[in-house]
Amino acid sequence: RLIESEGGPIDGSYLCFHKSEDGCACRKPRTGLLEEAIRRHGRPFNKGSIWMVGDGLIDIQAGHALGLKTAFLAAHKSEAVQILKDYHLQPTLWAEDLNHFAAILANKPARQAPRRISHAKL
Repeated sequence: RLIESEGGPIDGSYLCFHKSEDGCACRKPRTGLLEEAIRRHGRPFNKGSIWMVGDGLIDIQAGHALGLKTAFLAAHKSEAVQILKDYHLQPTLWAEDLNHFAAILANKPARQAPRRISHAKL
């Protein structure tokens, strides 16, 4: 509700329930679930306008694989920088958490961002 009240509609939530050993196409860093989410909305999207937001390496890998903008949520950025460097990945932007990311998108100081935002992980 907070995201939508600020003009950010949430069109859906997509989850993969497979185990990594299942070898499915939807489990990140593969892109099947992301592609399904984009396809299901039935309107043309510019992939460069879609954000993949996550707090793990596989989130950024999946976003990069599809050519999406990526936001890495890392309260402890220094620890994450080396991991991403090892994989030759650079997120579009870094944010401390989802609230900070929302504040950046809304072009507001972080203290004006909503205090709590719930989200589902892909």
